[in-house]
Amino acid sequence: VSQSYDKQTKMLTLKMKNEYKHDIFLFQSSTSPHLFVSEYADQRKFPTNSTPISIIGVDITVSKKKIIKPDSTHVIPYNCEGIIAEGFDQVSFEGIVPYFLVNEKEEVIAVGDVWLEEQRFDL
Repeated sequence: VSQSYDKQTKMLTLKMKNEYKHDIFLFQSSTSPHLFVSEYADQRKFPTNSTPISIIGVDITVSKKKIIKPDSTHVIPYNCEGIIAEGFDQVSFEGIVPYFLVNEKEEVIAVGDVWLEEQRFDL
């Protein structure tokens, strides 16, 4: 998992690369979000605002799962123009990305979590 922020495009990006030999299955719960974008004002220690976002990168009313094939990367972009307009000066991804390793029949063979380390970006 890697995080970056592009000041020119104002995009915060989370990339998840599948380095396993099996597919990774991501599931998005509509009642219990796991991934957030945290916004900081005046470089405070704790976030001023946290917004839940989809770990699958699409509207969860359409789909609640995402399969990441071996040697491929799932990218979650987040446009920060609104955050900047509201006066925030730093942003970060926060949360946990639960995942399942699945076989060809989409049967679960292992379960894991990626805990995102706080990595703040100046806007």
